[in-house]
Amino acid sequence: MEDQKAVVRAGADVLVHTVANEKLDEELIALLKEKKPYWTTVIGLGDRSEACNHDPFVDDAYPQRTLEEIHEKNCAPLPPTADNRERILANNLPKYIASGARLVLGTDAGIDARHAFGWADHHELARWVQSGISPAEAIVAATSRPAALIGIPDLGSLAAGKSADFLVLTANPLDDIRNTRTIDKVYIKGAALDRQKMAAEFRNKE
Repeated sequence: MEDQKAVVRAGADVLVHTVANEKLDEELIALLKEKKPYWTTVIGLGDRSEACNHDPFVDDAYPQRTLEEIHEKNCAPLPPTADNRERILANNLPKYIASGARLVLGTDAGIDARHAFGWADHHELARWVQSGISPAEAIVAATSRPAALIGIPDLGSLAAGKSADFLVLTANPLDDIRNTRTIDKVYIKGAALDRQKMAAEFRNKE
């Protein structure tokens, strides 16, 4: 927490990571209210990997050999300290938001095979909602707010004149944030990606 106080006090535009070993104190809360930094939680790597759960949505992001290695090395039960971390996160995440921190989606995906590109963002969204953030706020933090932060007004929301980059889902993520995983189609600049072809090419490179 002292590190976060220091960087917020120094005027950092984006705060990365989340205090997960102690509850936020009044000093950090006051700094957040004053500075209102953008904030990316990056909590996923502290969890047991979803690659341990035999979920096809997650499994499809991996070559089979890598998935087998994860099951062998990284799927032990969580330590006893995990329950306390969950309680602290459930306390702290809503307090960051209530104090004015502007939530933005970001992960440590790619630095470790057990937390890979393709599903890590969906995991982070689910963890937010589990810790008390609304699905609507989570969706904004994954779409329009990142585009605003990095200065790309053409992306982040659907409107006339903007780039037609979007997902088509088969279920409503406002009902259940895990419905972001029910992907039917993906469009980039108005053109539908051939997801089956891309998946086949990915598997052929294993």
